Amino acid sequence: MAWAFRLPLSPDGKEVAYVAFSNDMSVPNRLKVVPAEGGAVLYELDWPVFAAEPHWSPSGKAVQYVRTQESVSNIWEQNLSGGPPKQITNFTSGLIFGFDWSPDGKQLALTRGSVSSDVVMISNFR
Repeated sequence: MAWAFRLPLSPDGKEVAYVAFSNDMSVPNRLKVVPAEGGAVLYELDWPVFAAEPHWSPSGKAVQYVRTQESVSNIWEQNLSGGPPKQITNFTSGLIFGFDWSPDGKQLALTRGSVSSDVVMISNFR
């Protein structure tokens, strides 16, 4: 069985991208792009295990995603025609919680920060 979430529409409104996840851990996640009006899969590529949901690149020829390695997030881009993914940002610290491009594709907005937590031990509680 496979499942997907978040179905972003391409910048021209003609295609939808989604990640198909499988319950079978031996089957890799797959990025699939289909026509918005229905039809056969146009593109299908392996999707990194820990990559966040896909966002369309401003050009519509690639998808982008947040990938966190060693507690640092960066945006990566996967061209739909294949090839290795390309790193878009080069942050050396912090996490990216979300991002999006301006309609003209010239400005990138993102939310970044860190996650912290405290642990309190209570003993002899009555």
